[in-house]
Amino acid sequence: MYKFTRNNIRKSKIFAIKWLKNNKHTFNDIIISVLRTTQFTLDYNHYFTILHNIDFIYNDIDCHWAETDGRTIWLNTWNEDNRWNQ
Repeated sequence: MYKFTRNNIRKSKIFAIKWLKNNKHTFNDIIISVLRTTQFTLDYNHYFTILHNIDFIYNDIDCHWAETDGRTIWLNTWNEDNRWNQ
């Protein structure tokens, strides 16, 4: 089982940044196939900005895994195991 720790999140961020840098052409190919056009613009710096803005929240009401406003990603630390421990 994958543990939800800050260190694992940090390692995942590093992996995602490396993947994005090394696979821009693959990413573009996927976007072209979905949009069915080559007329688009991507702000790659925005991806890296968001990956550096990851915060943690605890929300046991909505029970979402994560939320974003386009500038920050909030990872919910709540999980179903916590529901039974109350």
